[in-house]
Amino acid sequence: MTVRWSQFARVNLGENTFMGVSPHSDNGASTLEKLVRDRDDRTINRYQKMWKSVPTALGFLSPNFVISTCGFIVTVISVSLGAGTLLLLVGIPILADGLMFSRMYGTQDLVRLKAAGMPAISQPSWAKYSQPRKLDQLKKFLINSSYWRYFLYVLLVFPLTIGTFILALLWSILALALPLYICVHFGYIRRPV
Repeated sequence: MTVRWSQFARVNLGENTFMGVSPHSDNGASTLEKLVRDRDDRTINRYQKMWKSVPTALGFLSPNFVISTCGFIVTVISVSLGAGTLLLLVGIPILADGLMFSRMYGTQDLVRLKAAGMPAISQPSWAKYSQPRKLDQLKKFLINSSYWRYFLYVLLVFPLTIGTFILALLWSILALALPLYICVHFGYIRRPV
């Protein structure tokens, strides 16, 4: 269907153009239709890409609450216990183990993000003392800022995970219960007597 501009324009616009299309040219309507069609195709493609990413995003978010809760509990208990007994020198290896666990949690999260199709995040360069045993190695291990950054990551991700879980649970309950409520309220489904 070809629409001519003259059907809509009551006034002669002369040489004025709209989006590079002259209002009085014969091919103006087809060019405008092509611009609109291209824009709609781009919108549909973007929408389809978004829906194609939903399963991988759900694969990342679904176990996130359990993993984050376990990681938070183990990391906070071991770092707190290690910091509390630091003066007795017993706390140094416990603190190091807590930081090593937070490193493991953060690395595992990066691997899961990459598997979900998210952009890759580079890991910090870890020193060669990944299995610290001597006191000097433990001191170097505790001074490394990357371990403390991962510990901070564990602390910050936990509240965000709880918020995401609550929103997802609330959304699911409303998505299931609201249509049922509407059906019962308007009489589409009879209430049991």
